Amino acid sequence: MPISYSRRGHDKELTQSQFNSVGNLNDLELILDYINSNYPTLPIYGLGMSAGTSLLARYLGNKKEKSRIELGILLSPGFHFKRSQKLFNNYK
Repeated sequence: MPISYSRRGHDKELTQSQFNSVGNLNDLELILDYINSNYPTLPIYGLGMSAGTSLLARYLGNKKEKSRIELGILLSPGFHFKRSQKLFNNYK
């Protein structure tokens, strides 16, 4: 059962000079709560693409053995992420 979500505020106009391209771990936990409550016996596999790879990698790294995601796949992880953030922040 595929479940997908976009970052909070993804469809809204930016109101601050910052952009959270990685995502929020609390939002990911809410999605995992939803999956566990509706499909308690199914394993959860995570797929992160582009900037989403940072959120998935951070979640898996923070949770380690306590992760509710059994398998993580990272597609096209960012290259020189800090450098690209700096360039993005200068492009205002």
